[in-house]
Amino acid sequence: LSEITVYGYIDGSRVSATNSIQREYNPPPIAIGPASGDNQKSDSRYKYKYEFKYDDKKRLIEKTFFHNNGKVWMRYVFKYDGNKLERLVYSENGSLNQRSLSVLDDKANQIETTGFETNGSVRYKHSFTYEFDAKGNWTKRTTSQIVMRDGRQHVEPHSVHFRTITYY
Repeated sequence: LSEITVYGYIDGSRVSATNSIQREYNPPPIAIGPASGDNQKSDSRYKYKYEFKYDDKKRLIEKTFFHNNGKVWMRYVFKYDGNKLERLVYSENGSLNQRSLSVLDDKANQIETTGFETNGSVRYKHSFTYEFDAKGNWTKRTTSQIVMRDGRQHVEPHSVHFRTITYY
């Protein structure tokens, strides 16, 4: 366990706060504050605020992250084509800094994702497997990295994410 993120709503907006789990082997923390000359007041109740836009099929087409001082941090744009999803990530200055293409299952879970460098070359390729709870939400996602070695494709373990969902 390296961090815990809690999501909720404050003043009608979706927000999150994250705490890192400190270990004796962790590197020293790095503090990144607002840019010099930035006098906007921060809201200490959360770290990020999110805004979402959906298409007529109720699919997420845009997600914007804001720092707790109100400034845009990142903007994700999602484009759908059948069972494929293109994800474009823009920096606060509007420049494209990430692009990926995913293959989705029938429940819109990613089963494979390819990330690209800004020049179009492949940066990474991942595959995903899931475990679900009784309501059909994933509680465990295992990510494997697909690598080429000796002219053959190999699947190597990469990471495991667990989620706890509380239903009211």
